[in-house]
Amino acid sequence: MFLSQLSGQQVSVVSSSTQQPPSLHVSCDHAFHQLCVLFILNEMCLFFTALQGNDDWTVTCTSSNVCSLRGSTVDISCTFKYPEKQHDLSTTVLETLWFTEEDRNQTPVDLLSDADYTGRVESSCGEISCIGSSCNRKCTLSIRDLRQSDSAVYNFRFKTNQPGGEHTANPGVALNVTDLQVKVSLQDNHANLECDSICANATIIWYRNGQYLAQGRSFWDFINSINSYSCAVEGYERLHSPSVCKSTPQYADMSSMFFHSHHISAV
Repeated sequence: MFLSQLSGQQVSVVSSSTQQPPSLHVSCDHAFHQLCVLFILNEMCLFFTALQGNDDWTVTCTSSNVCSLRGSTVDISCTFKYPEKQHDLSTTVLETLWFTEEDRNQTPVDLLSDADYTGRVESSCGEISCIGSSCNRKCTLSIRDLRQSDSAVYNFRFKTNQPGGEHTANPGVALNVTDLQVKVSLQDNHANLECDSICANATIIWYRNGQYLAQGRSFWDFINSINSYSCAVEGYERLHSPSVCKSTPQYADMSSMFFHSHHISAV
């Protein structure tokens, strides 16, 4: 931005920004020249303060996608940033909330009061940290005993005492709650076992007859009538998939079988 034609007769404000303020062309009497310049500089200051303020209000979440096992606990965190003071008014955070739905009036339904989450959800926020003129705070949503119905987009919103000082994370955090699936491909008396999960980065642990066997998303093993197999995700070893057994003769000619775990059993 720059000033041009700063003279006793006329002061013009020209903006190089793509977001331009209203054009100001003010005729100034020489006697009031200084007052006129001060007026225009003040208008410029207000305009650019508004632009800068837009960048001071942000909500940042640790991840836009989270994958967790049914029956486990998940933590979803977002950090919000706001100006310590705006328009000579100190900023006070009045409310923080998490929601997945809005009511008919487009008002967010707080998860803490949602009957589907009763006894399973907690919300906590850390200390406020201010550096210079900017403050930030981290809030975390914890959901226990995850259900597949918990798969949703979780939104975080905070509200302050500032005019228009209500902001929501965009995008929210998409949570996928999954069961484990065991895929078995047969070849003679051997089988390739694959523990299938939409949680792509999970470390898979295999068990044979309830005892640790190996790690990895898949492996080959000799199949007989006395062995059963299950898998789990590292960190959640108590949440095994249902055991898979190959003991009946009619399966001998099948090239592959697909077993779905309709539930995860705790051991």
